[in-house]
Amino acid sequence: MNRSFLKAFLLLLLFVPFHFFAGAQSQIRSMLSVQLLLNTNEGSENTADGAVALFDDRFSYLIGDEDSYKFTNPDENLAINCRGTLLSIDGRPGIHGRDTLLLKMWTFRQKSYYLQLTGSNFNTGINAVIKDNYLNTQTSVDLSSVTLLHFDITTDHASFASDRFSILFKTKRTLPSVSASKINSAFKENSSLAVFPDYSISNAISLRMSKMKKGKYMVSLYNNQGEMIYSGFINHNGDNALKTIVSERRIRRGTYTFMLTYKDVTIKKSLVFE
Repeated sequence: MNRSFLKAFLLLLLFVPFHFFAGAQSQIRSMLSVQLLLNTNEGSENTADGAVALFDDRFSYLIGDEDSYKFTNPDENLAINCRGTLLSIDGRPGIHGRDTLLLKMWTFRQKSYYLQLTGSNFNTGINAVIKDNYLNTQTSVDLSSVTLLHFDITTDHASFASDRFSILFKTKRTLPSVSASKINSAFKENSSLAVFPDYSISNAISLRMSKMKKGKYMVSLYNNQGEMIYSGFINHNGDNALKTIVSERRIRRGTYTFMLTYKDVTIKKSLVFE
């Protein structure tokens, strides 16, 4: 049995059961296919291996009927590492916050390869990136179409580390709407709030609070795409105060929306980092 025929046969064993399963389970919410390509030419002979992740709240991270174990190829291999178990089909819960898909690859040659990621039926509020631990880069994944990622295997052992790639999912937290009446009601006579970047500390914001109500305030910061960059709480004793908050995430140049919430009252400010 020659190499090309064996590879095609193994790919058939992988994807025929998947298509049967996907057809029988028409309510599956979202799917991400990951294929390892030898080149970008058409034809199954140019596909080295592949794996599929299915996301649905009926599934769990435990191995079940929706999962399929990985069968090893004689050459290039790609699998999903689900808590130490290698799978070619991985059924897992729907994404409601963050999730990570760990890929495992082995038996490579020193050459160029491609990862082709094809997504379907994902909520528009979900973002994904593929992380390359060797190059220390992250590439956005189009979860409604096809994303192609080129990579090289060299003489550097780290370039063919089995855990070189992973896919990170995150649910976008959108900017909440705030009514003008609530914003205005937060201020009493002569009370004020000033918000400005604190360039003396990396990723920091300073708040100058004057004659504002005593209590616990929730602080939120959103970028211009409506994604939450920071969320936390500060305790205010009611006196005039200067407070500093530091975000664990990097705050890049641009315009942000700062929101300070106390009970049912929210103050909204525009904030520019230069």
